[in-house]
Amino acid sequence: MSFYISNECVACQACSKICPKQAIAFDGEQFQINQDKCVSCGTCYKTCHIQAIKDTENPEVPTSTEGLESEYDCDFLAIGSGPAGLASAVRMAQQGYKVIVLEALKVLGGAGFYATFMRAFGTKMEKEAGLPENMEDYIRAANNLTHWELDLKLVNRGMKAVGEVFDWLCTWADMEEVYAIGHTPFGVMLDMKRGRATAPYITQKYIDKAHELGIKFLTETRAKELIIEDNKIKGVIADAPNGEIKVNCKACIIATGNMACSEEIERFVPGYAKAEHNRNAHRLPTNTGDGVRMLENAGVPIDEKGVACHYLGAMPDFFDGDVVKHGLRGEGVRVNKNGERFISECVDRFDAVTKLMEQPDAISFNIIDANIMEQDVRPTIKLRTDIGGNLALGIPQEGKPLPMVDFMGFPILLDDNGNPLPSPLLELGDHDKMVVDRQISVIDRFKSYGNFKKKIVCVADTIEELAEQMGVPADKLVATINRYNEMSKNGCDEDFSKYPNYMIPIEKAPFVAIKCYLGSDGAFGGIYINEDCQVLNNGVAIEGLYAGGDNTSGNYLKEGNKRLEMINDYTWANASGFMVGRHAGEYLKNK
Repeated sequence: MSFYISNECVACQACSKICPKQAIAFDGEQFQINQDKCVSCGTCYKTCHIQAIKDTENPEVPTSTEGLESEYDCDFLAIGSGPAGLASAVRMAQQGYKVIVLEALKVLGGAGFYATFMRAFGTKMEKEAGLPENMEDYIRAANNLTHWELDLKLVNRGMKAVGEVFDWLCTWADMEEVYAIGHTPFGVMLDMKRGRATAPYITQKYIDKAHELGIKFLTETRAKELIIEDNKIKGVIADAPNGEIKVNCKACIIATGNMACSEEIERFVPGYAKAEHNRNAHRLPTNTGDGVRMLENAGVPIDEKGVACHYLGAMPDFFDGDVVKHGLRGEGVRVNKNGERFISECVDRFDAVTKLMEQPDAISFNIIDANIMEQDVRPTIKLRTDIGGNLALGIPQEGKPLPMVDFMGFPILLDDNGNPLPSPLLELGDHDKMVVDRQISVIDRFKSYGNFKKKIVCVADTIEELAEQMGVPADKLVATINRYNEMSKNGCDEDFSKYPNYMIPIEKAPFVAIKCYLGSDGAFGGIYINEDCQVLNNGVAIEGLYAGGDNTSGNYLKEGNKRLEMINDYTWANASGFMVGRHAGEYLKNK
């Protein structure tokens, strides 16, 4: 056997972390296998959730069509095997219904293996631990965040479903393996155990349970047409390995994930396709908006203007924790592809999205020098001017420290004296997403990245040399750095009002520039749903047709270039899938 990684790689890093010989490394664009180190154990091949790793000695054999039919019948059909599809499918199977799941990929789980965590509150575990009941506060907080503009019934049911789906999972999956009561930046609450990502764990539990319940999976099968008659779902036409098939159903969930890779993405989210994006797990090749397209082709109105991206601001590639840490730190000088500053560097990255999108290709570089690299990363100031329009809330007051977040945007805990406590994320360089050689200094490691296909990290002894590596005008960059240094020494940023204690002259070689892309979790929404996750056709529920997860527009409010969520995406996928399993079960029972 001889393995290689194809262009389908989404740079999820799973293979590099599990390789026993550390033979897999990032090349600036995707992960590659070092054939000199590889012992052909096949560990990576078995780990890849989208089968981007190939075996040269055993080329892919077309899927056998033996046993495949041209027409199927079921009670409940799930289009997509991500968390929303799986949660609803498992719940329906537990109620005794015949369930079929369609999945366009060869493997199950969708984006569930690439998400991080499911929030959990309002659970029995918290009640048994004696924690206060805060569900109504969570609901009010979700409505406040989204300006009370979402469907209030959906918010109420969706938030309560978060605790319900967790309690349900506890009845057949060992949730204490990944969850515990502990102290978090948000107080004492149920949270994921340190170092354990809950999403992959839960996703695998769904798959195991589905197989145990005898759910039928049709992989490499892509739904392409909904059969809707008299405003009632009747079935789906799909492309399968044996050709076109028909699946007849009594109820169905559309759970096809986000639409970041849709050919029409620019129509829904102007500016998204024009930005330069890094390769990431939120851009799975099957995230093409199939569910939205099928509804539109069926004549069902979609929420075209409501499709939104959850922008993350300027983000480096996640192949080395030190690159992330230094690429986001506020003490650097952030410039665009013209070599010009465009914002205060210590602004929270989420607040800088609109300004970032105005830059060429939405690309920026964070420039630091050897002096800054030797210093601890300082937290980011988070000015709160959005509460009642009170500008004074963002002004420092004696005895009242400014709100701060770490460089990733998470709240900083304060001690009794108001001093910031160390954030775990400030030590991200010691918990790399990818295995790196810790015996090599950070600067030498950064220099080695200069051999990558794409110049993600540039290291040089002069600003002129740095500009050449970055591909920006040297005269512009030199002028920018000279002006910044002058203002730093005078203690006043006359251009962007950066805090004086964050202004450190860029003078000591070597100089480093870290390239940052427009970070995004994908493009979400498109399908109108009601409080029971039923798909709406001009405000009227289509009988038996549901939607859950990323392709629904009920979980967030689109506000300019921001997306204000009721709850994070993976939690919503689980909660909405659970809600569909409940309502669809009642619907079929009453038919």
